[in-house]
Parts: sequence; C-alpha cells; structure tokens
Amino acid sequence: MKALITLILASFLLTVSYAQQLDINTKSVAINDMINFVAETYEYQSEEENDSNNITFVLQVAGADISVENLVILKQAFKLLSERLNAENTISIITYYGFSGIALEQVSPKEIKTINSTLSNLKSNIEEFKSDGIELAYEYAEERFDDASKNTIVIIRNSNASKPDKSKLSKKEIKKLKRKKRNKAIVNTAIGLLPELLLLLNK
Repeated sequence: MKALITLILASFLLTVSYAQQLDINTKSVAINDMINFVAETYEYQSEEENDSNNITFVLQVAGADISVENLVILKQAFKLLSERLNAENTISIITYYGFSGIALEQVSPKEIKTINSTLSNLKSNIEEFKSDGIELAYEYAEERFDDASKNTIVIIRNSNASKPDKSKLSKKEIKKLKRKKRNKAIVNTAIGLLPELLLLLNK
C-alpha cells in the first residue's frame, strides 16, 4: 500500500512539475466556492483587451449527472465568468473521479448556452472515456498550451458526489469499490494539498 501511495504521489508531482515548466498554473477549489473563486480571480475585461486566459476546468463527478444544487452553482459561476472575460479567452471542461473524459473542448466563455448544456449532460458529451481524468487534464492542457494566453488548470472538488447504493452490490463488488475508493482518496488528498505541493516544487 505504501508503494502504491508513493507511486501515485510521485506521478502526480511529476505531472504537475512538468506542467509548471510549460507555465501552466494549477488551482484547486471546492464546488461550493466556485462563484467566489471566479469573482476573486477574474476581473472584467473589455472586448479590446488582449490579455487572455486558456482555462481547463476539471470537475469531480460520480454519477451520470451532478446534483441540482451543484449544477445551479456551476451555471452561476460560468455565467459570471462569461460576463467578466471577453471572447478572446477559451475554456474547456474535463471530468474526473466517477468517470473521466473531455466533456467540452475549447470554447469562448461567451458561449454560455453550450457551456450550460454541457454541464447538464456531462457524461453524454464525452466521446471517449479515460481511466484518469487528472492525468488527462494535464495532457490536454499541454497539447493545447497557448503561448499568448495565461494557461490554467482549475480542479473543482465535489465533496458531495453521490455514492453508489451498497445494498445492491455483491461482496466482490463492495471490496472492489472500497479498494478503488482508497486509491482515489489518495489522489484527492494530493489534489487538496495542491497549494502546499506547488510551494514545495517552487523551492
């Protein structure tokens, strides 16, 4: 188990470190704080401003859909983002945890109808599912790195992600679920410690 923890953390740190070399910033925020995060992080831009952002949002999910409460929060946050950033910016949405994949490739934050539709139908918008959404997000951000923009990965943590009904699972499935949950808990702990990890990498 210790070897697995070491391997996961080492891989995670190496991935983040390489992203930093490309000047890709990493931020981590709880879904409940998304509106405040947007308000505090992104200032209003005029259409003439040249400073642009290339943002990859990485959303923690469990079931096919997110809760109504969280969906409202996300839609309000992205609406605020669309009001603050001009059309020169780009955003993408990737999922991790319950299912991993690219839900929305680069679009302008002004395309709020497309963004809202994606949030309401996350799983059905993913063409190809991957095993690790966090790793996928960094690979995606590297491939779409924009020298003329501020490149950022924003990991959105969802502590209220729904849990499967264990009463309907076999003993074998429960054991598999517990093992999978332990491994994901390690990764999520690393994500939660991102600020401290990034400080260590910068020393």
